[in-house]
Amino acid sequence: MDLEIEKVKKLAKGKDDKEKLELYKTYKKSKALAIILSFLFPGLGQIYLGKLDKAILMIVLAIVGLILSKVRFGLILSKICIGIFIYIGVRIWSILDAYKTAKLHNLELYEAIFEENSEE
Repeated sequence: MDLEIEKVKKLAKGKDDKEKLELYKTYKKSKALAIILSFLFPGLGQIYLGKLDKAILMIVLAIVGLILSKVRFGLILSKICIGIFIYIGVRIWSILDAYKTAKLHNLELYEAIFEENSEE
């Protein structure tokens, strides 16, 4: 569980359901925004979701893919294809991961906020 969810869990203690719902609405992450950011450039959705290590990896791989796709050492077709495949692969991974991570974040957030009800 990440630090933000732990913080919200502490904030939710002793609150009624209406206040807990407001907390959830305040801290939940938009799946659509995460996907759009990842579509704009791989890793941006992960930055929005607070997954900086994964975002850095995706950004570096996307840049490497772009660089390899632009290299023209005597028209080496294989490097161009490898670069394009790397970039497209990272782009797809970033978009799918943004959706999955936002969905998981929201589920963990909901469970952290409302788990107190199930313990009573």
